[in-house]
Amino acid sequence: MKESASRCSECDRTVYPPRAFCPYCGPAIDAVYEVELGSEGVILSYTVSQMPPDGFEPPLVLSLVETSSGASILCHGEESVIDSLEIGLSVRIHKGEDGLFHFTLK
Repeated sequence: MKESASRCSECDRTVYPPRAFCPYCGPAIDAVYEVELGSEGVILSYTVSQMPPDGFEPPLVLSLVETSSGASILCHGEESVIDSLEIGLSVRIHKGEDGLFHFTLK
């Protein structure tokens, strides 16, 4: 996966999507550079919604994943992973044809 993120050379935080300046340090710090988002990460948090918003089918499996670059992104998972979900679990990340990020278990 060749998605880009931004890393601040002042605070060393990584954010997605890429930005022209660090949202933590502000526009006065002109010290961001592009990094690869990464295709692996660790689950920080997750939820399974049985009553998702319009446009999604239940169960909607969502996980906040910290990528190998340090950015946190929201990823969709398959129903088959529900019983295996836990905080700290290593996952692979990819961008689906729907334009959304998805995760699979390693």
